[in-house]
Amino acid sequence: MEVVLEGVRVKRDGRVLLDVPTLLLRGGRTTAILGPNGSGKTTLLRAIAGLDRPREGTVRIGGLPVDASRVAYVFQEQVFLRRSVRDNLELGLRLRGLNTAERKVQVCSASHT
Repeated sequence: MEVVLEGVRVKRDGRVLLDVPTLLLRGGRTTAILGPNGSGKTTLLRAIAGLDRPREGTVRIGGLPVDASRVAYVFQEQVFLRRSVRDNLELGLRLRGLNTAERKVQVCSASHT
């Protein structure tokens, strides 16, 4: 699914943490985000996931604003549950109402992308 950021600026405590004039991430591809500590990689991912709201600009996923999209985000550290990534993914899908067969398909397809 395509992700588009336009004029995105994330600020915290009066400090600009992220300033992205334009970014297009095409669907069906793998994208690596590289940079030194403090360069905004995590803030970018959090903005795409809707966890950090930009003060300016828009984030769209599949043509929809990020807050209208269904985004899953897996943290680097285990902060939600002390289970495997697979178990945490299945839990999120169960909470969204997917049955066991649907959850298995979604988790298996996610592990192959």
